Amino acid sequence: MSENLGWIPPSERTSAQEQAHIRAVQAMPKFAIAGRYRQAGKVDVRLYDAYRHPSVVADVGFVFDRFHQLTGSCVGTGFGNAMQTLLSVQRLFATNPTKAFLIWWAYNYGRSRYLMGDRHRGEGSMGSTMAKSATEDGSFDAGQPGLPRYTNGGTDGLTLTEDEEYEWSDGDSSTVLKYKDIARQHILGTAAEVNSTDQIADAIVNGYPLTFACSRFMGSATVKNGVLLGTYDRSGGHQTAITAVRDHPQLGRLFGSQGSWPASVYPNNPEPNQPTNLVWVTEAEQARAMRYEAEVFALSNFPYFPAQPDVAIPWIV
Repeated sequence: MSENLGWIPPSERTSAQEQAHIRAVQAMPKFAIAGRYRQAGKVDVRLYDAYRHPSVVADVGFVFDRFHQLTGSCVGTGFGNAMQTLLSVQRLFATNPTKAFLIWWAYNYGRSRYLMGDRHRGEGSMGSTMAKSATEDGSFDAGQPGLPRYTNGGTDGLTLTEDEEYEWSDGDSSTVLKYKDIARQHILGTAAEVNSTDQIADAIVNGYPLTFACSRFMGSATVKNGVLLGTYDRSGGHQTAITAVRDHPQLGRLFGSQGSWPASVYPNNPEPNQPTNLVWVTEAEQARAMRYEAEVFALSNFPYFPAQPDVAIPWIV
């Protein structure tokens, strides 16, 4: 397994970092979904399915799989995978869809480190300041002029080089601040703290992916009842994205945790059309993980350019 982690748990934070976390969370709205949708009967909502929708593929240019970290940047890639899911889902809205694109997660990663008090290149951040960056600094697409290009490693995901990750980890550098005005045009509508598995399920069913971090991580997984199943079996702070929830006939409610490590970390997934590194977690295991040092944030409403209509409308002259 990879030793690349990067989420700083409360027990390892400086006083300044913990105060930054507290301020970020206190400024967030409480998690609540007005008029929320509840799926009748068994739940099976896999937001990552949107990656394969023809409209999303046409916008992005290929079927997105995941972002892959090379340094201790899991807070960045975990956020990136959650945001990419949100962008893909928003493209499919029946009314006012927005264009799908590749998010440049490195900007918010650097800004998140700046917001927690780090003014240098390095590794590690917090999910709370990452969410704060998205709702205050904004985000933008990876096609902006002057940006490096992701390398597409197929099942190993989209990567930057280690040097590029380190360069963007300094959120007060000229490299990062050059895009400040562009990012502020697109502010994430809401990042809200989530405190239970019921709230995680509510978020997913209503189309909102989440970032999840805790002081343990899934260092291995096994196939059980036809499902690639993981447990939080190793110590270390790590952030991923939660992008799916389903009711399994033998295993009960499961949550889909989307990771950012090499494809070789886990066994081959026996189920088709799932992102590489996606591991399912039982509700009991997810609840147990949330009792460790943990932070969970649901993301929603990212304003971007309107999508082109599927049917061309002729101009009247």
